[in-house]
Amino acid sequence: MKKAVILLSGGIDSSTTLAIARSEGYECYTLTFDYSQMPKRWQMPWVQKGIL
Repeated sequence: MKKAVILLSGGIDSSTTLAIARSEGYECYTLTFDYSQMPKRWQMPWVQKGIL
């Protein structure tokens, strides 16, 4: 299986990239950084649960 590292912000672009990679059969590993931005605070719990 091919592997991919996805830089995941929790926004629509990186979430879509993750979804495409998964649908194409990649084993995905995500990497994110906490810069204490407001949107990230409410998005990341959804990302951690695999919803986004």
